[in-house]
Amino acid sequence: MFAGAGAVGRIGRPGLSGRHGTSLLSGMTLSLDFMQPDTLDSRITFTRASSATYTDASGVVQTAATNAPRWDYAGGVLRGLLIEEQRTNTLLWSSVFTNAVWSQGNVTLTPNQSGAPDGTATFTRLAETATTNSFYLLTTFTALPASTTVALSLYARAQQNRYLQLSLDDSAANGLFATFDLQTGTVSGALSGRGAATLGTASIQPIGGGTYRCAITGSINAGMNRVIFNPANTGNAGWLPSYAGNPANGLLIFGAHLEQGAFPTSYIPTTSVSVTRAIDVCQIPTNVSWFSGTSSSLLFELNPLVVNNTYGGISDNAFGPNTSYFSNSAFVHMQTAIGSPLIANAVNKTCGVIVSSALAKCCNNGGGIANAAITSAGQPGALRMAIGNDPWSMSTAFGGYIRRVNYWNRALSDAEMQQVTT
Repeated sequence: MFAGAGAVGRIGRPGLSGRHGTSLLSGMTLSLDFMQPDTLDSRITFTRASSATYTDASGVVQTAATNAPRWDYAGGVLRGLLIEEQRTNTLLWSSVFTNAVWSQGNVTLTPNQSGAPDGTATFTRLAETATTNSFYLLTTFTALPASTTVALSLYARAQQNRYLQLSLDDSAANGLFATFDLQTGTVSGALSGRGAATLGTASIQPIGGGTYRCAITGSINAGMNRVIFNPANTGNAGWLPSYAGNPANGLLIFGAHLEQGAFPTSYIPTTSVSVTRAIDVCQIPTNVSWFSGTSSSLLFELNPLVVNNTYGGISDNAFGPNTSYFSNSAFVHMQTAIGSPLIANAVNKTCGVIVSSALAKCCNNGGGIANAAITSAGQPGALRMAIGNDPWSMSTAFGGYIRRVNYWNRALSDAEMQQVTT
């Protein structure tokens, strides 16, 4: 269990202007800054029952020990404290593509190439052969139930080949695929379906040094059981294109990851068995002087990976959009209707306020004020605040980055809520 090493909390004083445009309004008794890498407020307890990966400031995928918090970067820019739900990587030998679980189709594999995302020489070169055909690497797994939403991701770097295609299917006519340009860092061939498919998203994220993490999400109305990776000869190729191959053409791949969920999370390495990363739980006790048992206002600055009711969006059991929860009688049960919605993969500010024993309010990004009835016993019996994930309910798990948390021991007015979320 990681306990913060240094006190970062600040007491707000009337008349002072806080950083990042947030006024230090009267009554602020807690201010937590998660944009200070490797430092948590000394009152915080952080747990995760497994190791987990993150990307450091240099673009290297590192591994954090059990119970160690993670500060994650994209393109050298700090995104905040990474908070994730529990996920499992279904694919075996996720970076050992020469293992027998991976089938080769008209390709040559050369393992142990330098410059892999984790700083090791474990990139694998995937090269064409001298034939006119499709060129691919695939693996199968126990079929998932029909319509299971999954995220497939892979790290890759262009060499002579610049286009990479990711596919998911049922080993038959139902599937989805997208093509990526590893030189421009774009989705060059939009996510497309084959047969009975429900499309999610296709995304490409720069890691550094010319390496990208490519990902697709979606589901099919059949038992999904196969993953395919293949080079393509054009940026908008159809599924598994056939063309004249050249043994001098290839690209580098690392870190295959298939997980159930609507968006990709941090890479989970595997060998001979699937591996599960545990949920991140960041908590601070409320039975101390900063917390009020009668009226409260709470501001979160966060960057959610996705916004919906299941994966880090608006949810019952949550104060604001699934960013905090008070145990032993919920602080407030906010309903799913709010003013301005949060934006995925962007910095948001959201404020929740206890107005009375029966009424709560929520404001996002300076938008309209949404009212919600308090449907639980309220906050007097609360013992702790969970920042990000509710550790007692996997269904309300948050995925994304926590940047700052401010708390007032009074109810902010509507105008103040809009001010602090702008």
